[in-house]
Parts: sequence; C-alpha cells; structure tokens
Amino acid sequence: MGVDNLKNILWEEKYRPQNLKELIVPQRIRTIFENGVVQSMLLHGTAGIGKTSAAKAICKQFGHNTLYLNMSETTGVDTIRDTIMDFAMNQSVLHYDNPIKVVIMDEMDGMSQQAFAALRATMEKCSANTRFIGTCNYVDKIPDPIQSRFLMIDFNFTQEESNEVKKGQLLRVMEICKKEGLNITKEAIGKLVLTYYPDFRGIVKKLQRFTLEGKTEVTVDDIKDNASEFS
Repeated sequence: MGVDNLKNILWEEKYRPQNLKELIVPQRIRTIFENGVVQSMLLHGTAGIGKTSAAKAICKQFGHNTLYLNMSETTGVDTIRDTIMDFAMNQSVLHYDNPIKVVIMDEMDGMSQQAFAALRATMEKCSANTRFIGTCNYVDKIPDPIQSRFLMIDFNFTQEESNEVKKGQLLRVMEICKKEGLNITKEAIGKLVLTYYPDFRGIVKKLQRFTLEGKTEVTVDDIKDNASEFS
C-alpha cells in the first residue's frame, strides 16, 4: 500500500495541520510561530497536544527543506551526526523558498547521553544554514546544555489557554465529521473533547474508530468516560 493511500486511511495523518492557520494552539504559541523558524525551538508538553504537528506545519508554512528524525528510534551516535551533517551540507534538487534547512527531532527525551553530546557538536557545526525543532514530553530529561541551545516553548497550557484550545478542537471535530459523513450530536462532541483533552490525536482516532465500526450516528452515550483505550 502506497504512502498516499495510507495517509487517506489514517485520519491522524489525513487531518494533520498543513499550515499555521490549521494549528489548534493558544495565541501565545501562534505569535511565536508567525515569525517562522528564526532559531531552534524545543516544544515540550503533554503527549498528543500537537507538538509534532506544529513542527511540521511551520516548516511547510515557510517552505523549509526539512529532515524528520524520531530520536527514540534513531539512537546511534554516528547516525545522528552523519545524517544531520549530510542533510545540512547537501544541496537539494527540489526548490525551496527558504534557504534555512530544518531538522525536526521528535521524542528527544528518548535520546541517550552520548546522542545528546553528538547533537550538541553537530548543531554547532551546521548552525549557518540549519535550525532544529525538537519535541519531548518530559523536558527534565533534556540536559541543560541542550536546552540552552533552543527557544523553549511550553505546550502545557494555562486554564485560559486550555479553554481556547478546547474551542478549537470542538470546531475541528465538527469539520472532520462533516467531511466524513459522520453525524454526531453537539453533546457528543462536547463530551468527546472533555474526555480526551488534551490528546487531539486520540480524539481523531476515536472518530475514525466509530466509522470502522460502521457507525453513522454518534450520541453522547457512545463516548466513554475515560481515555484508557488509548493507553
């Protein structure tokens, strides 16, 4: 099965934000992103809140040539150093409007100390034309010398920000259901968001599960009271 077909099946990819307008984030974070990838950034906070989506969306918005690495899987020091350096030094045959390249480093809290040391040296070597966007759930696992090289962006929202994000999620759920022909009551949408917040990825998976189960109508009784099925 091709990648494009797979994305059409996986709603979490199908409905992943493609630009800043589609991101569901507080204005505090949106304001930072509107300036583009001026410097390296580390997005830290709760799982499923949209850190990786934000990293990918901002790169697409500003036309960056982008390398994506899942750091919990890419554990070899040589792989980290060589892959990033090759990316930074080689000129792409594709056209990009922005000369600054970006390395997205997902799940940085899964890196080893040796990998962090290699990353620190690599960031210094390719600083002229490359920026880094890291994501992590547990920022205390990121050494201070690494944190100091990033603009730290906290995805653990205040109550006011959470209310802002919940409203955005409500609207996005309505949009997805309309596109997929899934009739869902307003009460069900409210309970779905309140139950699974802040994990919007989990919300989208739940919506797709309804359709896979053959449901065309969703009521508040169809929403479980906890998100344990995703744990």
